[in-house]
Amino acid sequence: MTEALTFVLGFFLGSLPIGLWWGQVSKGIDVREHGSGNIGATNVYRTLGGKAALGVLVLDAGKGALGPLFALILEAADWWIPIVGVAAVLGHCFSPFLFFRGGRGIATSLGVLLVLDWRVGLSCLGVWIIIIVATRYVSVGSIAACLCVPLTFVLFEWVLKLPAPAGTRLANLIAGSVVAGVAIARHGPNIKRLARGEEHRIGGRPGPPKPEVRPGETDKGTEAR
Repeated sequence: MTEALTFVLGFFLGSLPIGLWWGQVSKGIDVREHGSGNIGATNVYRTLGGKAALGVLVLDAGKGALGPLFALILEAADWWIPIVGVAAVLGHCFSPFLFFRGGRGIATSLGVLLVLDWRVGLSCLGVWIIIIVATRYVSVGSIAACLCVPLTFVLFEWVLKLPAPAGTRLANLIAGSVVAGVAIARHGPNIKRLARGEEHRIGGRPGPPKPEVRPGETDKGTEAR
């Protein structure tokens, strides 16, 4: 009974569309009608600015953390706690509030990871920040961080044999791999835009770089001055 209750609770909390509600309450707009159409912090940043994006990021991570935390408080089986985390991520990505559509699940996954093993969560957060700073692509940073999730679980809990703060080693590795796989799959449109050179950069416009203009040639579409 405890396991079923915490699973439903984790899914429900994860499904709360924070980004959508933030735009509606603060500015009276639907963020799905702007930018990429996503409800996550990145599109909120493009639509509402940095403070709103930070608020959505923190709350999305918080709702991901609450499900596993409640499972801990209610003394669910150790191996069940990561499953509640998976439920929270699935709730965010397939929210019944949005007719089973939703975001990419990155911030919600971060919240789950910080509960299961804060070392994994902080390591993946560090990778996410470094890659974004280096490339200015949030999607590339997110995908790189997702790829690091199972690797860091293996490093900390299997190679270094450090005790898992929550869950069990095997359950954490499986759950971490699942949430990472779901998040990467949700980035399918971003991957296609990256391949076409049309992905949005932070602080820049989408689109391929302009072709190099050789000496003696005029850049197409640019008038001589």
